[in-house]
Amino acid sequence: MSPTISEIILSSVMGLLGGLITIPINAFFTIRQKRDEISYQHRLNLVEKEKELYTQHRLEIKRLEREKELNIQSNHDFSEKVDNLAKKVFILENQVARLLEGQKDG
Repeated sequence: MSPTISEIILSSVMGLLGGLITIPINAFFTIRQKRDEISYQHRLNLVEKEKELYTQHRLEIKRLEREKELNIQSNHDFSEKVDNLAKKVFILENQVARLLEGQKDG
């Protein structure tokens, strides 16, 4: 066998062995990278959902605080109106009592 043919055969065998080694290694790293990408995307989706839930929770808390403030304000206004009505009723009762006393005397 001439040196050229033996070199061709040797380089072919080396290329074949190199391919047999590098193809699985390359596939391993590709699969691992794809798995990491999927895992990372899943984590991003979870973070996005948590962020959305947190935002909704904050909005709900703000809405409840506003409702509470409005209720307090409306209760305060209602209390003032009741107090004013009570004062007016008291004044009217006194006026009626005076009128009735005036009729008894007269």
